[in-house]
Amino acid sequence: MKDSYPIWYKVLAHYENNGYFQNGLTLPFLIGASTIIHPNKNEISVREFFEDIKKFGLEISILKCDGIGEFVFGRIDFETANIIAQNSKPIYHIVDNIVCTDDSIEFIKTWDDIIIFFDGYYSDQIKNNLWSINNREWTDYTKVDIVRLKEIRE
Repeated sequence: MKDSYPIWYKVLAHYENNGYFQNGLTLPFLIGASTIIHPNKNEISVREFFEDIKKFGLEISILKCDGIGEFVFGRIDFETANIIAQNSKPIYHIVDNIVCTDDSIEFIKTWDDIIIFFDGYYSDQIKNNLWSINNREWTDYTKVDIVRLKEIRE
């Protein structure tokens, strides 16, 4: 993986490679990760998160996870990429290089819409440093989260 990738993308890759999640990670979790990995830095904004996706040409999936009741972000997997490539009319909702694999954000039509939606949707969690969701309740990172985040070396 390129050293220049943003911290949050390295977190996604690390968690995926170690089987730490099933569908992805929430936006607050990804945004706040830098506060653990680089304690002297502030978290990025929602806008910066989405600007990173464009800047680095990252292909990101999103869905509303039934297990936790929240949106989760992941890297596009091989199966999803193949389905997208084989269909002239995509079966997924796509906004630039974000692919929604369910119908949870079909109302979003543009890149700015997606930024505005998620900025508003997670503003309270981010403002209050509530990065992790456990038993459908937002909290700071758990001890397990902190250990796993500290496994990521810069």
